[in-house]
Parts: sequence; C-alpha cells; structure tokens
Amino acid sequence: MNDFGKAVFATVAVIGCVAAYGGGYFMRTRVDMGSTPNTFQNRAIFASNEDTLSGVSGDTAISDEAYFYEVTELLRRTYVDPVNVDYKMSSGAVRGMISSLLDPDSQFMNEEQFKAFQNFRHGKIEGIGVELSYDFDEETIKQVREKSDSVDPLLLLPEIHISAVLPGTPAEKAGLKVGDEIRKIDDKFLITATDIKKLRDLQTKVTEGKATADELRKASDMMNEMIKSNLAPGKVREKLTVGTVGSLDITVNSAGSDVKFKVNRASVVVPPLEGINDATANLKFFVGASDEMRQALKSGVKAFDLRNSTLGDVTEMKNILAMFLGEQEVGSIVSDKPIKRTPVTITGRKSEDSSIHLIVDDTVRGAARIFTQVMVGSGMATVEFADGSKGDLSEPAKWIEVFDLPDGSGYTLRTGIFEPKNVSAQLVGEAQ
Repeated sequence: MNDFGKAVFATVAVIGCVAAYGGGYFMRTRVDMGSTPNTFQNRAIFASNEDTLSGVSGDTAISDEAYFYEVTELLRRTYVDPVNVDYKMSSGAVRGMISSLLDPDSQFMNEEQFKAFQNFRHGKIEGIGVELSYDFDEETIKQVREKSDSVDPLLLLPEIHISAVLPGTPAEKAGLKVGDEIRKIDDKFLITATDIKKLRDLQTKVTEGKATADELRKASDMMNEMIKSNLAPGKVREKLTVGTVGSLDITVNSAGSDVKFKVNRASVVVPPLEGINDATANLKFFVGASDEMRQALKSGVKAFDLRNSTLGDVTEMKNILAMFLGEQEVGSIVSDKPIKRTPVTITGRKSEDSSIHLIVDDTVRGAARIFTQVMVGSGMATVEFADGSKGDLSEPAKWIEVFDLPDGSGYTLRTGIFEPKNVSAQLVGEAQ
C-alpha cells in the first residue's frame, strides 16, 4: 500500500475512533448536561395540555425554547403542597430538556455550579474569573431545528469561548482575553466540530491532490492523541468557574495561535461599579448595581464603560433605567412559533434629568446591551465605540432568564429576544 493509501486508511480509522468518542461523549453528556437532541421530539405526552400551553390549535408548532418555558410555567402554576417530589428525578428531567434545546444560552448547572453562578451575579467570583459561551456549528444546529435525519452528532461538539474576563481575577492577571477559545485544560483536550470538519476537509484535499499524505498523517496522529485524553464540554464550566484553590494549565486559541497559560483559582469580589471618583466608571450589572449607580451619579460621574460585559442581572438594569426614564414600557420580549410579544415595563421614580455617556464595543452583551439600546434610543445617553471599534449594538439582544430548582441546581433559559421601543442609528460603530 502506498503512502497515500496508508494515510487515508489511517484517517478513516481515526474518524471511526472519533465517532466512537462522539458516542461516548453523548453518554457522558447524559450525566453532565442531559440527554440527546432527540429527547424533545416526542411531545405526545403533553397532548392534553397542548391548547393550554400554546393557546393555539394542535397543528401549530412552537419552538423548543417557547415550549419548554411554557411547560415549566404551567408546572409552577399548578404545583400544590404538600407533594412528595423526588427532586433528583425532576432535576434530571429538566437537565435533559435543557440539553435537548442545543441552545448555548440555555444551560443547566448542578448545585455546585449554580451556587457559583449565583455568587457571580453578586460579583463574588470564583474559579479563574471568566464567563463562557458555548458555540455550536450553525449549519448543524439549523439541521437539528429542521428535524433533519442527516444530523451528524460529531458536528454538535461546541467550541467554548471566553465571553467575559472579570477585573482583578486570575484570568485577567494571566492575560486571557474575551474571544479566546478553550482548547485544552491540564492534560485534556476539547474536541470540537471544527476539528472534525478540518480533518475531513484535509482528507478530501488529499484525494484531490491538494494536500499531501504526510499532512493527513500528522493531522490523524494529532486527532488520535486528542481522543485518548479528552474533556467533555459539560465539565469545562465546572473547571473554570468553580473552586478557589489550585491552578490550571490552560491552552487557548487566540487570534489563530495556541497560547498556554497557568492560571490559579481564587475568590475575588468585583464591585458593580469601579471608579466612582473618576471621570469614567466601569459598570457591571451585578446585584447591587442600582445602589452604587445612585452614588456615582451624586458624585457627578457621567460616563460609564460597559465593555467586557457579563450576562448581568436584568432586574438591576431595569432599576437603573427607571432612574432616567421613570415608569414606562421600554420594549418587548419577542418569541416565535407562535409569535408572542411580552412588554418590558420599568417602574420607579425618575431622579435624573441629564444624559450620560456610554463607552462600548462588540463585547457588550446581556443586560448591558439592552441598557445601551434603551438609553440611546430614549435620548438619555450618547455612545462611543472605544478605539474606533466596529460593532452593531442595534441588533436584538437575547433575553435570558434564570431559574432555580428545589435541589439547589438551576438553569438559564433564552425566552426570546429584546426589541427596544426606540432604535438609534448611533448603535452602529465603524472602524476608523
């Protein structure tokens, strides 16, 4: 057998191992994150409640996100004490349903992870001091949404990126950046859909004479090494965001290159507002942000840096909006299938008459993004894209809610997108 044949044969064997890894990954995912993508397809068990849940006839489909949200709300409304509930069983059912959504913004967390997440929302940071985003292959997710029979489960392995780095934390001190992709933690690799596609594309290039057998052999050997020591995506959040002792060897892909870091775990308190006595204060929408905002405004602060935003707390965000806008409707949460609009109303007494200045870039997300849209659209804020950065903050922001479960676990759930009542052209930045 010539070199070409040997390389292709070896690669086919490696891809077979990857497929076996994929099966193992999904078995582990049943434990770590929930069940397989098909969990949600059989809705017949809820047929008697269909009209109650959707408000429409049984032939009208609703999205998985809307369906799950309405089921949980129905359970909340109809739950009556005392009932003997196996909390572990119910938590496991929720875990499976959340996993079936394959939505990077809808994530189940066990008791330890959820406790760390709740502390994070109060500015009490543990782990290395980052927020993470799970990014799935868009074409594969589209196939899942369309209930395609040709979905390749290996292409459902997500990339995991750092979406926020908190100030004063080990991650910031080590030099980790927003956008860095987690590739390896300690001695374990993360295999992603991108890795699978690259190997398959290289095999195709070899058969077409556009790449050499030696290149394919090296790529196959590397994949084989990754298979032997891999880390399930569901464990990454726990390793990076839970715990206050020890250190981690982390490899990230940053701007196309692999970079290694040794990062300690620690416990760090990050205030919602830093720099109250400066011309510009850094604002994070943690619990307690509205109280500190009042103090900052009394101190004469009129500029707020929203870059490197976390998911934030929407209640705090709405409380701060009320300081400038008083009681009014500021937009809607929009979900589809069927299209549903839920008004977002803020309540409280207006106490500020002057506008503020917001410094932003394309890392502004969550509560900070919604705050920017409403304030600029209402004429109560001007906006500056820092360093001439390019971005479009006028695009609808995701509306993500947090739910806790009786056993101490919990989950985030994307229930729609936020559409502001007023949209401003100022929210589009251009590179200079």
